[in-house]
Amino acid sequence: MEGLLAEHQRLLTDYRRDVAYWKSMHERALQRIERLEEELEQSRGEVRELKAELYGRKSEKSSKSDRSNDLTDPEEEATVDAKKQRGAQPGHAGHSRRDYSHLPVEEETVELSHESRCCPHCGKLAVAMSDTEDSDVVEVEVTAHVRRIHRRRYRVTCHCDPACRTLTAPLPPKLIPKSIYGISIWVLVLLDKFASYRPTERLLGQLEQYGLASSAGTVTDGLKKIEPLFQPIYKALCERNRQGDFHQSDETRWRVFVVLDGKKGYGWWLWVILGKDTVIYLLAPSRGQAVEEMRVEAAKELADPKLRQPCRKVLTSLQEHWEGLVRFVDDPHIPMDNNASERRARGPAVARKNFYGSGSLWSGRLTATTFSLFATLARWNINPRLWLAWYLESCAAAGGTAPANIEPFLPWNLSTEDQAALALRTTPSTADTS
Repeated sequence: MEGLLAEHQRLLTDYRRDVAYWKSMHERALQRIERLEEELEQSRGEVRELKAELYGRKSEKSSKSDRSNDLTDPEEEATVDAKKQRGAQPGHAGHSRRDYSHLPVEEETVELSHESRCCPHCGKLAVAMSDTEDSDVVEVEVTAHVRRIHRRRYRVTCHCDPACRTLTAPLPPKLIPKSIYGISIWVLVLLDKFASYRPTERLLGQLEQYGLASSAGTVTDGLKKIEPLFQPIYKALCERNRQGDFHQSDETRWRVFVVLDGKKGYGWWLWVILGKDTVIYLLAPSRGQAVEEMRVEAAKELADPKLRQPCRKVLTSLQEHWEGLVRFVDDPHIPMDNNASERRARGPAVARKNFYGSGSLWSGRLTATTFSLFATLARWNINPRLWLAWYLESCAAAGGTAPANIEPFLPWNLSTEDQAALALRTTPSTADTS
């Protein structure tokens, strides 16, 4: 009997040990399932975002259902939309016509035919008046042509130098000494590639329509030779930037909060954070207080052990970039969000695969230089086409090298006359001549 009792006690101990083991395994399995569910939810959100980027609307306008960043009340907006019609509103003054007085004018006279000038009753001819009725039509004509340069030769009439019997006019300066392409071609290539962010093949296809056939290799070789000409300009831009004359904003801004937008299960958390963002926009005089409240609230959220992993990643990133995110509070030149930065970076981001030789050092330098140069010219309202033609002509006059003194070409050193001559004329006239 005692042996049977001892055997049962041993079995009971084994069973209890097994129960404890399987309980611990069950808890570990539950934790693993919860972690996998979070990862699955995050992956589903990422898939939805990728599908939206691939198949969704390409416009920057948000849909009516997305009200995460709107500052108006939905009911008020519905009332306004019901009353407001699409298109131009009654009483709207409209936009004035642009001023094209700076463009050259080609005179053209239109005559009436002989039959139209005859009176249908008596046949007498109408007499031309001294004045005309004038109208303007703006045209753009792009043509490719060959500059055939005839250098005049002269025969000397003296015998002072027996070895010199003839004189010949010198060659006009060329940007690339052995290239057949003129400065206007390289201005077009630089603007098309680094200002319009268009693939070189498309430019070559357009030039073929004008009867000018070329190859990508020719363009690449030419740009490689032109690249050193811009290095002094780029160094001057960098020095100007180091002096603090250019106000630059952080690329990381308050839009860090919307990375979870569209993911299932985070709507309330997003509403809380974006609600504080809205407070910052509306209460500009008390931005500092609103920002500090957001920092405290974010720290509380992050301290919660039950905070879901995607939310935790956002708040951790917020703490790491906090110094840059709050600079706009003290510096009015820095915008609150990075919308403008994203718009400006869109062109280079789209064109990152459009530049031949992008894996080479010289091409990387040329890309950085031209992006910085065109952004600086835009800041100073300078027409990049006119500036490039002026600078490259000066490089050609210097024997295909950068001018010894680049100070006159820097936008902040331009005289009032040069600024007026190089200005980008995009401002519409104040008078409505329609």
